[in-house]
Amino acid sequence: MTKKRHSEAVLSDLRDQWWGQDYLELVAKRLQLPHRQSVLDVGCGQGHWGQRLLPLMQDGAVLEGIDQERDWVSRAQERSRSLGLAERCHYCQGDATELPYEDESFDLVTCQTLLMHLADPMAALREMLRTLKPGGTLLLAEPSNTSNQFSTDTVNRTLSPCLLYT
Repeated sequence: MTKKRHSEAVLSDLRDQWWGQDYLELVAKRLQLPHRQSVLDVGCGQGHWGQRLLPLMQDGAVLEGIDQERDWVSRAQERSRSLGLAERCHYCQGDATELPYEDESFDLVTCQTLLMHLADPMAALREMLRTLKPGGTLLLAEPSNTSNQFSTDTVNRTLSPCLLYT
């Protein structure tokens, strides 16, 4: 039996539908994303969250993504190419509690559905704050998207409550 990777049961391109365009535009307006030049997406998975935010940022803004799963990093790179964002997106494998970036490197540091999975979320938060520029924004999104996933996956039946909670 092969070991399942983190979040394997819920990572698919359907994840892009978790955030409506109107919601993303409201976030962008309130957080002044069009004025941001650099974003760090911690626990980026396959890149969905950061790749939805990046087009709402300044032209030429760049995204760094980091995830513990090598396969997810590869998939995020592939997705960025397919979306025409490859020149602006860079991904690496790493640990959210030991980020390989210099202090005060990013205008925006974000994570989505990450902290709930960590043994020491405070260590990850300290690292995110360390890499955030003065005056930058820390955006933490920890939604419960289970109902969204069930409603979109009823078409292909790839997800059931048994898979999520066993």
